[in-house]
Amino acid sequence: MRIYLDNAATTKPLPRVVDKVNQMMLDEYANPSSLHDFGMRAGKEVETARGIIAENLGVEAGGVFFTSGGTESNNIAVLGAISAMRNKGKIITSHLEHKSVLEPIKKSGCEVEFINIRADGTVDISHFESLMSGDIALVSVMHVNNETGAIQPVNEVADIIKRSGSNAILHVDAVQGFCKIPSQNGGSAGIHADLISIGAHKIGGIKGAGALYVKKNVRINPLFHGGGQEQGVRSGTENTPAIAGFGVAASEMGGKIGENYDYVRTLNDYMRRRLLESVDDLVITSPADGSPYILSISVKNVMAEVLLHSLERHKIYISSGSACSSNKPQISETLLAMGVPRELIKGNIRISFSPQNTKEEVETAAQKIAEEVKSLRRIKR
Repeated sequence: MRIYLDNAATTKPLPRVVDKVNQMMLDEYANPSSLHDFGMRAGKEVETARGIIAENLGVEAGGVFFTSGGTESNNIAVLGAISAMRNKGKIITSHLEHKSVLEPIKKSGCEVEFINIRADGTVDISHFESLMSGDIALVSVMHVNNETGAIQPVNEVADIIKRSGSNAILHVDAVQGFCKIPSQNGGSAGIHADLISIGAHKIGGIKGAGALYVKKNVRINPLFHGGGQEQGVRSGTENTPAIAGFGVAASEMGGKIGENYDYVRTLNDYMRRRLLESVDDLVITSPADGSPYILSISVKNVMAEVLLHSLERHKIYISSGSACSSNKPQISETLLAMGVPRELIKGNIRISFSPQNTKEEVETAAQKIAEEVKSLRRIKR
């Protein structure tokens, strides 16, 4: 039996999504920009998905533009917004951000200031407020951290920008929070941002589709030039099967946000409890009030990558950090910024859940993690 607990990297496509993608590829495969009725049917599927996603973000459908995924959405948000500005000020962000935000920021040519990080993995709001002076072009703060699950106070950030009188654009990478966090827990439907990035394959959609919300009157220069699809924000023929599947995933997950959140919370809590009971010298690096979909733990005297591969033998799949950089051994900037000691970071693993996981899977995984940790420590001695 395979036990997949790497859902922050990607999720198993939902059955209804697979059905929709197959239907689009077999029956509605026309180019959605074509003027004949076959193409118009494909175009209607794109617009249906756009409406569903907009509803789940709590925004107007006209501001939602489809991309190839969260990475492209983040790149368009950062580089597209900066290049459209006549006067380029500084950028404020944090070391918590995904590489697809930090790398474009490096290439923007702007001065960058970083917000201090608290021990619980959230940005220090007081420090952010102190940075809000001078000419600020862009603020980028993610919604849910992809390594620890810490939920960032993005609406407090928005309020501070507004109170300061700044014209700064606020970008929020909401890839790990979209259709997962209820509004009362800081969900993405109530985010007050100018730009919001999301992706399909984190919520049961398939890889190859994402979206960027652009608030009205916010100017974005495109990164791609061509046929002018997506109102010129993202030229290129739309990936209609993936986009239609994205709409189905958002509809299904969005309709069960509260139910899924509570269920996944029981899985997360159970895993925490079992590991703390059965593994010595274990530190939980996820905050108790973070996203239940992500559990970050550090195990002393065990290398994360070794533990990950030892669990593979039992067909248990976890991560040793963000999947986008996991094939390049490096110290986590997120955990460093939180003040986690380097020795603990070396033993840090990420367990990430889905509503498709079961308590039995979590019980088995917890047992095997405990067994493998003890075995690896004996070998090391």
